[in-house]
Amino acid sequence: SWNTKKGVQHANMLGSMTQSSTMKVADSSDGEFYMKIKDVIPLVKPENLVVTGWDINSMDSAAAMKRAQVFDY
Repeated sequence: SWNTKKGVQHANMLGSMTQSSTMKVADSSDGEFYMKIKDVIPLVKPENLVVTGWDINSMDSAAAMKRAQVFDY
């Protein structure tokens, strides 16, 4: 989650190409068959990604970004 001018926001993955897109996997007399890309090929789950950073001071990345006003908080 992260803070914005509108309050705390949470990821929903709705716009993720890898999580919501489909591809045709079969075409037969019964019609076309589609599956989600994430179910066809092995992909990392976005919620398992870790975003890290480094700053010259001893603060953690979130505190350093807040102090430096990197994002609207």
